[in-house]
Amino acid sequence: MIEDLDEEAPILAIAAAAELSGMHPQTLRQYDRLGLVVPARTQGGSRRYSVRHVKQLREVAKLSSDGVSLQAIARILELEERVRELHGRVQNLEARMQVEIERRPGARVFAAGPSGAVVTVRHGTRVRRATDLVLWRPRHPLPPAREAADPEE
Repeated sequence: MIEDLDEEAPILAIAAAAELSGMHPQTLRQYDRLGLVVPARTQGGSRRYSVRHVKQLREVAKLSSDGVSLQAIARILELEERVRELHGRVQNLEARMQVEIERRPGARVFAAGPSGAVVTVRHGTRVRRATDLVLWRPRHPLPPAREAADPEE
């Protein structure tokens, strides 16, 4: 089924994307010109839509039928894309942090001084109270990265 495909792969011709989104191909061309849903292009210039594009087209249709202007829809799509990018960055950072925690087993204490430098403090070492330090002791490993909720579910 279409849900099993790579969501980002630009594999659908305009006719297929139009049928899956319930729109006329000319509407898809117009949305492309307006920058609402911009598909990838082949070397020959043909539009190629991904499953994510089809989901965006369905969302545009729903918002439009609800009376939202195309300008507002463009802004919503832009913000959703930014959230998607930031979510990916957070997942990446969580994964990197988990790898770092696993790479350095045992209880660890980190300190940050006024300059912002982060240093590892050996377990059991006392830090002078006159120094501005913030201590962080991870008590539990980080939980696994959460999957993004599908807005259509």
